[in-house]
Amino acid sequence: MVPGSDRYMELGKELVKLNLENMTIIGTIGELPKPIIVSNRLHNVTQDHMSTAHFNFGYSYAFRGDQWYIKE
Repeated sequence: MVPGSDRYMELGKELVKLNLENMTIIGTIGELPKPIIVSNRLHNVTQDHMSTAHFNFGYSYAFRGDQWYIKE
């Protein structure tokens, strides 16, 4: 299938329609609690990092785990 072709666009519109009709995420409730347990040995983790949790980010990217380090 060629990107941008009529069939490609038709399937894309159908995909959006199906997602809108069967949406499982409703963003009108507010932020739900997500318990996060962090060891005292794990450093460079701030409360600011823990407040960003959005389904587009996944559950770990916004926390920047590549910036953490363990201190004995």
